[in-house]
Amino acid sequence: MRRTTSPTLREKRARIPKLPNSPIVHDPPDAGAPRPAVDWDNRWVFVKVGEQANGWPMVEAQPKPRPVS
Repeated sequence: MRRTTSPTLREKRARIPKLPNSPIVHDPPDAGAPRPAVDWDNRWVFVKVGEQANGWPMVEAQPKPRPVS
C-alpha cells in the first residue's frame, strides 16, 4: 500500500513553469514618483526640555524655523 504524502520540494518546483530571466531595465533608472515639496509648517525638531526623577529625558516636539531664502 502506497502512503500518500505531500509532494517534495523538488516535485513542487517541477510544477512551477520556468519564466524567462529577463529583468526590466529602465534607462535612465526609474526614480519613482517625484517627492512632494517640503511642508515647513509640518516639520518638527525634538528638544530635550528637562529630566524626570529617574533620569530619563523629557523631550518636546517644536516646529522647525522656516528656512531663510
